[in-house]
Amino acid sequence: MNGAERDEKKVFAGEEEEEDPVVQEIPINLTTGPCPLHVLQFVNKPKKLSKNMEEHPPVAGVRYKEESHVWELDIPLNTQVFYDKEKAKEVWDNVELQSLSGVAVESDMQQYVGVMKEGQLYLVPVEKVAQMRPYFNYIDVQQKARKDDDSKRAAGAGSNNAKSNQVVTMSVKSSSEANQNRLGGALLAHKVAEEEEPKDLEWKEDTYEAFVEEITCKDSVRETLKPKDDEATYLSKLF
Repeated sequence: MNGAERDEKKVFAGEEEEEDPVVQEIPINLTTGPCPLHVLQFVNKPKKLSKNMEEHPPVAGVRYKEESHVWELDIPLNTQVFYDKEKAKEVWDNVELQSLSGVAVESDMQQYVGVMKEGQLYLVPVEKVAQMRPYFNYIDVQQKARKDDDSKRAAGAGSNNAKSNQVVTMSVKSSSEANQNRLGGALLAHKVAEEEEPKDLEWKEDTYEAFVEEITCKDSVRETLKPKDDEATYLSKLF
C-alpha cells in the first residue's frame, strides 16, 4: 500500500467517524436499593394490554413465603366478561379473585434495573425473578370442604349401625423432620411451600419516585466498578 492509498483510507475513516460521532457520555453508578429487588414476570398477561398502569387490573392482596421464596398475588376477576355468576355462587362460593403464584429464583444472568436521572445511569442488581402463573387455590378449598362434609356424613351414618360393627381407622403420622429426610428436590420444596404460612404484605403503586430518590441520593451505597483485565489485555481482545 503506497502513501496515497494510506491517506485515502484515513480520509474515509475520518468521514465514518464524523457520520456517527459521540454525542454524550453517560456516567454509570452501580448502587443498591433500600431492600432486595425482586422482578415479577406475568407470563400470561394479554398482549393487547398496554403499558399504561391505569389499564392494568389492581392487586387486591399480596403474600410472600420467605423460606420457600413463593410470591402470591390476588387479582380481581372481570365479572362482566366470560363469568358465570350463578355457577360461581353455587359451586365456588362466589369467587371473585384470581390468584397468581410464582417461585422467586436467584438471578444468575446478572440482571439490573436501570434508572436515568440528571444525565446519569443508576444500576440496581436484581436479586430474584419470579414468573407469576394462575393457581386455582379456591378449587382446593372447596374440594377439601366437600371431603370433610362426606366424612361427617359417613361418620353419622355409621353411628346408626349396630355398636358391634365398629370400624376403627388408625393412622401413623411421622414427624416433618423424618419426611424431609425421605423427600428431596422438587417434592421437598413443594412440601415446605405447602406447610409454610405466608406473610401478608401491602401492595403499593405510588413508590417509584421514592425508590428513585433512595438510589440516587448522595448517601446511597455505591460500588466502584473494577475491570477484570488490565488495559493491554482488554485492547488485545478488541483487535
